[in-house]
Amino acid sequence: MTSARDKRLRAEKLCYLTTYNAQGKPGTVEIWFLHHEGKVYIDTAVGALKVSKLRADPRASVAMGSRKGPVLSGTARFADEATVRRVAPLLNAKYDGAWGDDEEFIGRHLGTPTDVLLELTPK
Repeated sequence: MTSARDKRLRAEKLCYLTTYNAQGKPGTVEIWFLHHEGKVYIDTAVGALKVSKLRADPRASVAMGSRKGPVLSGTARFADEATVRRVAPLLNAKYDGAWGDDEEFIGRHLGTPTDVLLELTPK
């Protein structure tokens, strides 16, 4: 059975990702996301501040639809190749091919990546 929360996660186009700096201070950014099989996936550039913050502290949370929307908190990791190949096309489809061709989008995450796919596992 699909919960009301899961329905909302599928319907929302934006989430607010919160990560933490070395002093534990939170920072929040608005970003596109995909909710799939109980996890939240976010594509971002390798050099993004959120990436360096997550390398130091994997705690993260996402608020749905607005900064005060329902919040999912958990641990973020960088998706492995199998996950990228499985999830990147779904993320791209959600936003009507905003990243272009699926294979090109996947390629940006592999080899010498320009992008990373973040995978947030809620507690």
